[in-house]
Amino acid sequence: AGKELSFETGEIGRLASGTVVCKSGGTHVLSAACFERKDEVTPLDFTPLRVDYIERKSSVGRTAGGYIKRDGRPSDEEVLVSRIIDRTLRPMFPPGFCREVQILSWVLAYDKSANVDPLALVGSSAALLSSAIPFDIPVAGVVVGMDAAGNFVVNPTREFLKTSPINLFCSGTEDSVMMIEGAADFVSEDQMMGARVVVVANMKP
Repeated sequence: AGKELSFETGEIGRLASGTVVCKSGGTHVLSAACFERKDEVTPLDFTPLRVDYIERKSSVGRTAGGYIKRDGRPSDEEVLVSRIIDRTLRPMFPPGFCREVQILSWVLAYDKSANVDPLALVGSSAALLSSAIPFDIPVAGVVVGMDAAGNFVVNPTREFLKTSPINLFCSGTEDSVMMIEGAADFVSEDQMMGARVVVVANMKP
């Protein structure tokens, strides 16, 4: 949608298996991936994956008030973004892979001109791709909103989505859709289908 997206690695978090800083404008999201390194692993029928998405107050120049200066418990928005990352990436691990994996995604800087949710997802995917974890297929995510004139807007700001009648998030690979979720406020079926077409057309890695 005319916005530049860049990835940087090798400068921050070099002790993690894979670390990537995803940038769009003045918004920077750090994603790191680590996994369990053991000679013997207990077989499991699922991949033990933990995802922690955190919007640091320092990213907008704030410091937590009161006696405790650390960030508090995750907000509802942070929990939802963590779930989006988890639901998209979990099926992409190879069958039988049962080592513990942890993904951290921190918002380091935020300028309100970018939607952070897709950046956290693609950054987490890139961190896994750059690591020794068996994860080989890149994943992308796109948000679509709609303005008052009925025009679709790709990856709008969060402020825009507060008044948008459509808020649709889609993630997947170049060949398949992994997850679609969203909300709508009195829109037609054709408008929802149009938003889905725009999403799929714009989410290729």
